[in-house]
Amino acid sequence: MSVSVGSGSRTLLVVAASRDAVPIVSEVRRLGLRIVVCDGASDAPALRVADAGLVTPVDDPDAVVEAARAYGAQAAIDGVLAAGIEVPRTVAAVADALGLPGPPLTTAAVLADRLRVRHRLRDAGVAVPWSAVVPDVDALRRLAGRRPGPVVVRPVERHAMGALRVDAHVDPAWAFAHAAFASPSGRVMVEDMVPGPQVAAHAVTVEGRTQLVSLGDRVLAAASRPFLVEEAVTWPSRQAGSLDEPVEALVSTAATVLGLRNGVLRASIVVGTEGPVLITLGTGLAGGAACTHAVPLASGVDLLDAAVRCACGDAPSISAAHTGGGRGVACRTLFPPSGLVVEIRGFGDAAASEGIVSADALIETGMRVDLATTRRHAAAMIVAVGPTAAAARARADAAAARIRILTRAPLARVVVPTAP
Repeated sequence: MSVSVGSGSRTLLVVAASRDAVPIVSEVRRLGLRIVVCDGASDAPALRVADAGLVTPVDDPDAVVEAARAYGAQAAIDGVLAAGIEVPRTVAAVADALGLPGPPLTTAAVLADRLRVRHRLRDAGVAVPWSAVVPDVDALRRLAGRRPGPVVVRPVERHAMGALRVDAHVDPAWAFAHAAFASPSGRVMVEDMVPGPQVAAHAVTVEGRTQLVSLGDRVLAAASRPFLVEEAVTWPSRQAGSLDEPVEALVSTAATVLGLRNGVLRASIVVGTEGPVLITLGTGLAGGAACTHAVPLASGVDLLDAAVRCACGDAPSISAAHTGGGRGVACRTLFPPSGLVVEIRGFGDAAASEGIVSADALIETGMRVDLATTRRHAAAMIVAVGPTAAAARARADAAAARIRILTRAPLARVVVPTAP
């Protein structure tokens, strides 16, 4: 990474201190920037590698602003960004209160609400799945019955549980209750599950101009069904080349419609029969080693450098894209069996395997784990390289096979009732 914003003179506030944030904080600190991390848990992993910590719930914008102001009274904060979790209202509130670069409050309010994002994009002609609010399970059954295929149920809030597929094998009442429980407001939405291969796109937008950085193929975790949880991304995408321009145009238009003018973007896209359809568009840094290792290796673009520069008000220079030196790259996550984690082993062997760039544990012994409902529940992340995307994925899978995460007295896995 080449950011020279930190000859010790600049301080970056990173919102959220999960395991995902550890490699991000570590990489930025190595540049000489001072890192202040904010998280609601006093034992959050990234607090251990930061210069200072603010113990405050990250989904409470007012509380984070108050803590940031108190810290800022002693040492200036020069930028703010989120890592590992999307809390756009919190980032925008801090930026607004401290006079830092960041999205407008009105933009952040829309981004925090999935349904508002969908309606805003749909009204502007952006290709997104059909979606609607569902006030109760009867409405879900009625709407799902009118759709041509399976539907997806989500909490409306951005940072809550991810997506849950509802088809003939899943009871709508259970799906609705699960999504409503995960939603702080109890609001639930439903959308079409558009058939087709899925891709993950990373882009950087500077002063309203968006440039596609990387395009990789998404693979969902079979063990997490009916939850739609990303297990792996491989680069280059089999769709690369023919999809670069339409995907860049899709992401660029969506960013413009939503008022996103500066920062790093990550989009999940399905390639439908009529072209790419935008499933989600996120801001900030998510994925830990995916940002610090996988995307730069796959694209030749330092994503972390770009994110930090945008957060501090500097314009990143994106001179190359999709130039990973002809190599294949894979980012693979692991999801352990349910239960209390009693032993973790094999990471040394995994890290020493052929083609492995990083193999990081995202959990610790003593933690309780259950069925993953989002990618944030991953227990480990592996980044591998190879002569092709398939070879990189095979190396990541081989390394994953060396890792053992042992659990005891497993929690009862979530039983998915079948539709009556």
